[in-house]
Parts: sequence; structure tokens; C-alpha cells
Amino acid sequence: MPLGSFEKKLTQYKPTDGDNLSSSELSRSYWIVTHKVFFRTLGIGILVVIDVLLLSYAIWGFVTYLTVGRTREQAALVSLSKRAAENRVPFQKSVAAVPLTIGEAQVFDGGNSVFDFVSEVQNSNTNWYALVTFNFHIENASSTPMRTVNVLPGERKYLTSLGQKYADQSITAATLNVAAIKWQRIDAHAFPDVEGFMKSRLQFEATDSALAPLNPEQAAGNQITFTFKNNSAYNFWAVPVQIELLRGGALQGVEETIIRQLRTGQSRVVELRNFVPNLIADEVVVLPSIDVFDDTVYMKQ
Repeated sequence: MPLGSFEKKLTQYKPTDGDNLSSSELSRSYWIVTHKVFFRTLGIGILVVIDVLLLSYAIWGFVTYLTVGRTREQAALVSLSKRAAENRVPFQKSVAAVPLTIGEAQVFDGGNSVFDFVSEVQNSNTNWYALVTFNFHIENASSTPMRTVNVLPGERKYLTSLGQKYADQSITAATLNVAAIKWQRIDAHAFPDVEGFMKSRLQFEATDSALAPLNPEQAAGNQITFTFKNNSAYNFWAVPVQIELLRGGALQGVEETIIRQLRTGQSRVVELRNFVPNLIADEVVVLPSIDVFDDTVYMKQ
């Protein structure tokens, strides 16, 4: 049957009883069936075009990377590395401990061939604790014994080697030898407020400090006196202290003592004797030097 005659008959089609398909619907269905190959060819063509475009873009990107992008990538990596190194320096400085400030060694003649060696040290860090191992070197004489002392955050004290005997020798100079400094960062979780923690425990007060000559009939020398009070809420087994003897702000000598079993609110009158010849001082400064981060220094309530 010719195709035109078949299409003419489709337009003349009349549905019978129970048949809901109209002639126009039948015509559309016939058109879709006859053009199925066209639609399949069109879909394949569109997919081929998309694939060609994606492949072309990939080839273009690869060629661009080889000719220009690789050089730019290497330059960017160098720039990032340089920037990271520059940023790391201030970060490392911000978290690292600041070196201790250590003064020149001083020698004080205690009489009877006994000498005191001292050097001032200060820890300006707020959250770093230092353990300093040191001794003093003396020209043409043996060095003093090695010692290790702690220097708390913000603390100023003296590295000392007192009462060293050098028979028949006159020693006027020495050199401080710092053998090691071991830094310990204060745990921020255990001590979130280091300054407040230390301040609440180092509530010591020294009053009525004085330096007076001893009775010449008893001995030649001076007597150092002061009243030392524990104003904190803590009891201590022992509180080491250093005593600065100053004249016009210049150091004339250093003494050390330990005040034992000092309870909260308690005061002690402290008396020390100093036999440095011709010592004159117009100011006595008491420096407590106790490791408040050490649990063993505290007495139970």
C-alpha cells in the first residue's frame, strides 16, 4: 500500500466502540515510530559533539599546563614556601623562651680567705621556667662547684657560690660559666593564669630591714636583721631568701638563708651575721626564692 494512501486512511480513521484512540493521536504515534531512527541519530550526534568539546578542553588545558601553567605553579610554590617561612619566624619567636638576662660575675671578700661569687639573673618570660647549671671560673685557682638553681617566670635573683675558701689567695675577679640552661614551659592547662598563681603564693613581706655593726667586743662584722611575714593563704616548709646589700644602688654583697615552717599569717624576725671587711650598706632588699610550682614545698593545712 502506498505511504500516502496509508496516511490518508489514518486521517479518515474513526474509533469504534470501546476504542479511545483518536485519529490525531494515531497520526502522532505513527510519526514518532517512523522517525525513531532520526531521533537516535540526533542523540548520538549530540553526545559526540559534547565528547569532542570535553576532549578539546582537556587537551587545551594539558597543553597550557605544559607551556605556561607548570612554570606558574612552580613560582607559586616558591612564593608559598617563602611566605610560610617568613610567617614561621615570628610564630617561633612568640612561643620560644626569651634568653635569660645575666649580669657580670662579682666577687666579694668575706675575710679569712673566704670569697662570695655572685651574678644577677632575670627571667623576663611569663610562662617559661629555667633550670640553670653553672659555676665560677677563677684564674690560677680552682673553679667553684657546679650548682643548679631554678629561675621562675619574671623572677630576679642571683646565681651564687658563697663562702668559698681560697687559702692564701687574693681573688678579685671571676667569670660565670653557664654549663646548661634547661627550659620548661609552664603547662597552660594546669596553670591557665601563671601570673595570678605565682602572685597568690609569693605574698611575702619584709619589713624593718637593717644592717648594723656588731659589738666590737664580740666580733668584727655586721648584723643583718629584718622581719619576714607570710601574707599568703599557704603554709610553706621552707622559704629560701636572698638578701641584697646595697649602697647607693650598687651591690655590696649577697647573703642567703632559709626560713623554715612558715605558716600563713606568720612573721619571723631574721638575724644574720656578715663578716665582709669594711662593709657599708644603706639598703637591705629581701628576695624570696621559692619554687611555687613544686607541690612538696607546701605544708598541709
